[in-house]
Amino acid sequence: MLRRMLQLHPSTYQRLIRLSKEAEKDGAYRVAKRLRAVILNSQGHIIGELAKILQAPRSRVSLWRQQYQAEGVDGLPAIPYLVLLRVSRYCQTCQGFALQW
Repeated sequence: MLRRMLQLHPSTYQRLIRLSKEAEKDGAYRVAKRLRAVILNSQGHIIGELAKILQAPRSRVSLWRQQYQAEGVDGLPAIPYLVLLRVSRYCQTCQGFALQW
């Protein structure tokens, strides 16, 4: 059986860990779970192991890995959270300007 693992650059790995922690802290648990799947896969865990660890269907975990491989972080589902996170960070640097939702 061929082990399909993602190879992440060290800075990308650290970025994914940071995003996962931020998502968890903000209550975006689905996003955090998808990011953890990518992180754990890069550590050598296969899809079956990830499904057990994350308590998610194998097919779903496999889909997350494929989507990340094809499109990076933006390819993962539930990513509107990450877009809002980027916007809020941008607004914090805009000298007091804020978006009105």
